[in-house]
Amino acid sequence: SYNLKEYPASANDYKKVLEEYPQHTLANSGLLGLQEVLALMGKSNEVDQYIALYKKANPDDKALESVEYERARNLYFEQKYTEAIAALKGYRVSYPQSINAAEALYYVGECYYRLNQTAPALEAYYQLIGDMQTVSPAKVYQRIGALEYSNKNYPVAIKYWHKLRVSSDSKRDLYTAREGLMESHFAANALDSSQLYAERILGDDKVAFNAQNKAGTYMGKIAFERNQYGAALDEFLAVVNAAKDINAAESQYYVGLIQYKQKEYKRSLETLFGLNKSYAVYDYWLGESFLLIADNYLALNELFQAKATLESVITNSPLPEMKAAARTKLQEVGKREAEAVTQKDSDESPIKKDSTSQKRN
Repeated sequence: SYNLKEYPASANDYKKVLEEYPQHTLANSGLLGLQEVLALMGKSNEVDQYIALYKKANPDDKALESVEYERARNLYFEQKYTEAIAALKGYRVSYPQSINAAEALYYVGECYYRLNQTAPALEAYYQLIGDMQTVSPAKVYQRIGALEYSNKNYPVAIKYWHKLRVSSDSKRDLYTAREGLMESHFAANALDSSQLYAERILGDDKVAFNAQNKAGTYMGKIAFERNQYGAALDEFLAVVNAAKDINAAESQYYVGLIQYKQKEYKRSLETLFGLNKSYAVYDYWLGESFLLIADNYLALNELFQAKATLESVITNSPLPEMKAAARTKLQEVGKREAEAVTQKDSDESPIKKDSTSQKRN
């Protein structure tokens, strides 16, 4: 059945062997076969009762350790992360001296990482630092760097990006470290250091094209933060002209932002409308562009257009932070509308008209 890829029938055969002959010499092979078939079917958790049955019949069989480890690891590969965490932790308790104990902890961290549970993921990765003989240090340093960056703990992120940079001979790891250092230094407002790593990425002709585009975007952002708008525009426009990727979307947003800051409101609107047309798949930059469009309308005193733009963001954006920002800006539009009504009422008040008439007389 197995060779014919009739996995359900094959699983039933293995189950029958284990249920009827748990102490037979073939039972161990049956357990391994069942585990493999269930993994192929995405049902690794179903092997639990047969592991327990075999363990009861063969309590001294040391081969169970590898069976239990593979079962726990397969749950991770099947993306059953919550179940995998319990199984991997249980394995570490049962076999604390196992050669697989460190790797099991790594997979615990990976499960939490996939579940976006930053704190327990970091706890697992930091615990691994003392025992990385069977786990790649580069993988651990990369995860810690990324998670500490997401926590806005930039000095610690920088520390681990440097560890990644010196711990691996992989070109891919070197780029990842440089990218992390570029981003983390920029977020920490260490612009010179950020520029150093952006330039190293740009100077590496073996780096992927989108990586070059990202570094170019950061060169523009660094110039922007230094108020060097001419240099920033050169960098951003080069990125926009190079490819239609997320870096180009961000760069075009910054072009519109510079035009807004230079009070070129109508040009900024044209740039942002172009962004919306070309990069509508990038929800974040689409949202940011609409918020800046509203700012341009406010600067032009086109309150109706600003209000309609913000209401569109609140209705259509899938991102809660964009909706919240739009609601805040909408309050500003409301104040401006109220001020306009008050000013109109003041201009049309009888007292003012009488005063004007008296001056004419």
